[in-house]
Amino acid sequence: DEVHVFGMQFADGAPGASHVIDVCGRRGEQEVRFAQAAVDAARAARCDVTLGIRHLREVDVYWPHGGLHRATRAAGERARGGLGATVSRALHRLSAKHATFLRMERALLADGGARVVWCVSELVRDEIAAVFPACAPLLEVHANGVDLETFHPGLRAERRDAFLARHGID
Repeated sequence: DEVHVFGMQFADGAPGASHVIDVCGRRGEQEVRFAQAAVDAARAARCDVTLGIRHLREVDVYWPHGGLHRATRAAGERARGGLGATVSRALHRLSAKHATFLRMERALLADGGARVVWCVSELVRDEIAAVFPACAPLLEVHANGVDLETFHPGLRAERRDAFLARHGID
């Protein structure tokens, strides 16, 4: 396998082929510009599969490590409690960044932007299915980690076609 990573910045010595996507603007605008530019750059690099961790509108495989943005935000508000939760909730409602993340989440999960969704746990799968029931058939549970016997360059040709066919990726 060959991995290309598209991001706004990288730590020194990051593994794989790192591609910096330079975007400007306020945080919400940056996210929208990054989302489109990253997918465009992956296509230009002729990547077989695009995999997004969060904050995209379109991707072959969506892998939300922390579940839904709305649920993560709500948990943070509950942890603050009392007046802190009220202030946090009000600020989130006014935030262009959070509104952008919620729109992207909806595009992926309700509007067909993701062909498959890899959930890190049954809890995340159930959380997504409860909010976006139409995408339930796309939800698969895959725990974090890499099985080195299964994933290595020697199996690339054999596994590539099967993966693409299984997920309907042309």
